[in-house]
Amino acid sequence: MNTRKLTLALALGVGTLLGLLWFLSAGPPAPAHAGPSAEGAATTRYVSFISGNDAGNDCAVSTNPCRTIQHAVDQADEGDEIWIATYDVTGISPVTQTAVYTGTGENIIYITKSLTLRGGYAYIHTPLGSTWQNAGVPAEVNGEDERRPLYISGDISVTVELLALVHGRAPLGGNVYVRNADVLFKATPIRYGAAVVQTNYAEGNGGGLYLDNSHVTFDPGNVDWGTFLGRAGLLPIQYNQAEWFGGGI
Repeated sequence: MNTRKLTLALALGVGTLLGLLWFLSAGPPAPAHAGPSAEGAATTRYVSFISGNDAGNDCAVSTNPCRTIQHAVDQADEGDEIWIATYDVTGISPVTQTAVYTGTGENIIYITKSLTLRGGYAYIHTPLGSTWQNAGVPAEVNGEDERRPLYISGDISVTVELLALVHGRAPLGGNVYVRNADVLFKATPIRYGAAVVQTNYAEGNGGGLYLDNSHVTFDPGNVDWGTFLGRAGLLPIQYNQAEWFGGGI
C-alpha cells in the first residue's frame, strides 16, 4: 500500500438519539428543490431507502427522494451534496422507520467524482409538512458480509459524514477502498469488515479500510447541532479483520 498521508484523530464516543424526530421546529427545513441557483452551483440530492423511488428520479427534490445512494451518486454532478436519511417519519400519527442501505454486486456505493455524502438525517413527511432534519445518528450502509459498502477511486475530493459502513467483505478493503483520492471521513463508524483472499496472497488486506496512494483524514465529529443533538466523537474503527495485513487499516 502506497499511502501519501494518513491523519488519524480518534476520539471515540457513543451518542444517543435525542428528542422526537418528527418535530418540524428542530431546525431549518430544506427547500423543496435545492437545485443550482446559478450556473455551476452545487445541487443537493436526497435519498431515503424507506419511501424513496429511483425510477426517473434525479433526486433533486427534497419531497421526492431517491431510494438508493448509488442512484443519487449516478445522478449527481461534480461537487454535489447527497443527503441520506437514517430515519423516515411519516403519517398522521408519525411512524418512524430506520433505513438500512444495502445493494448488489461488488460495491454498494461506487464513487468516481468529487461529492459530499452526508447521512444522519430524519426525512419527515407528515400532514403538517415535509422537512429534513439532522438526527445525529449515522445511516447504515450494510454489506451483508457479501460486498464492500464503499469504493472511491480517482483524482477527486470526497467527504463522507455520518454513514456507518459495516459488515463489508472484499479482497482489499472489506468495508472501504480508497485509491488516488482525497477523502474526509467525519463521524463514520467502520465496523465488522473482512478482507478475504480470493485468488492470491496480494489480497486479504485492510479489513476496515484499504488506502492506496490516497490522502485520508478522519474527523471524529465534534459537531453541535442544537439543543438535543449536540455530541462529540463518532469514529470507531472496530471489529474488522484481514487474512493478511491491516485488520483495521
